[in-house]
Amino acid sequence: MTLSDLAALGSFVSGAAVLVSLVFLWFQLRQSEKNQRAQIRQVHSMRISDSFLRRADHAELWERAYRGDKLSDAEIYRVLQTSSAVWFGIEDSFYQYRDGLLDETTWQAKKNAMRLPQLRAAWPLIRSSAVGAEFVLLADRIIAETRPVSTAQMVAQYREALLHEMQAARSDSFSEQAPMEKAP
Repeated sequence: MTLSDLAALGSFVSGAAVLVSLVFLWFQLRQSEKNQRAQIRQVHSMRISDSFLRRADHAELWERAYRGDKLSDAEIYRVLQTSSAVWFGIEDSFYQYRDGLLDETTWQAKKNAMRLPQLRAAWPLIRSSAVGAEFVLLADRIIAETRPVSTAQMVAQYREALLHEMQAARSDSFSEQAPMEKAP
C-alpha cells in the first residue's frame, strides 16, 4: 500500500466520521427540540395550574366578582391583580404560539379565556402594561369581535354535567357496559 493509498483511505475514513458525526448531531438536535417543547408545556401547565389554584384560594371572592356583587377596594385590587397575572400569562402564550412553541389547541383555549368578563373588565386598566404592541392589537381585536361568556351559564353547565356523571356512576347498566380500562 502506497503513501497515496493511505492518504486516500484516511480521507475516506475522515469523511465517513464527519458524516456519522452530522447524523448524530441531527438526532441530538431533534431530541433537544423535543425536550425544549416538553419543558415549555410543563412550565405552561404549571403556570395555568398555579393560576387556577390561587383563584380557588379565594373562591368566594371570585364567585362574588362573577355575580357582579359589590366588592371592597381591597377585593377589587385582589381581583384586578389576579386578572393582570392571567393577562400576562395569555400574552406570554401568544408569543410562544407565534414563535411555534405552543400548539394551536392550547392557544385557542387562551383566546377563549379572553371572553371571561372579569378579564375583559381588567384589560383597559392593564393594557398599557402589556409588553408587546402586537399582543395589544390582538387582544383589542378579540375583545371587540367576541361576546363575553356568561360565567353563570358556565356554572350551570358544570352542575348539569356533574349531575349527569354522578347519575352515570351510580347506574349499574352503565358500569357493566363500559368497564374501566387498566393503565398500561
